[in-house]
Amino acid sequence: MPEKDVARAVRRALAILDASQVLVGIPAEAGEHEGGISNAALGYILDTGDLETNLPPRPWLVPGVEAVRDQITKQLATGARKVIDAAIASDGDVRAARAEAAKALERVGLIAQGSIQRRISEGIAPALSERTVYARLHRRKNRRSAGKMTPLIDTGQFIRSITYVVKISNGYVKHDVRSRYVR
Repeated sequence: MPEKDVARAVRRALAILDASQVLVGIPAEAGEHEGGISNAALGYILDTGDLETNLPPRPWLVPGVEAVRDQITKQLATGARKVIDAAIASDGDVRAARAEAAKALERVGLIAQGSIQRRISEGIAPALSERTVYARLHRRKNRRSAGKMTPLIDTGQFIRSITYVVKISNGYVKHDVRSRYVR
């Protein structure tokens, strides 16, 4: 491949990388929680707290991603090299580069999603109030002991709604691995 074509392929690969992103959290389409509030709105309230209802902030999103920052950085660097290599190997055909970008961002999304869910599962301070523990115990039939009660986990619906979305420059969007491709 002539040097001029290599430079062109690299520029295309860099443009793809520049216009690509992975969004981690709770998409607006993630459904509603009991009581009619969307899971995305609930996630915001749980993350920042609510003074009116005396709900303390329990940051889960940013700290969950920050915990795996080094892994994400390595994954992005490896992915960028693969995108550039794919663009050069395919004589500037951007489809191969886009596919490599999507794979790299999928891996980043899974790493971040897993870290956030792990952080929530391990429990985020402060502990549940006595009032919340009492309410949870009495809401469930035949529940005699508190067992393990973790802040931000009651029914499990919230933690399951945490996912990621990959967006690549040509409009290709993919929700987490359990979803279908969307245009």
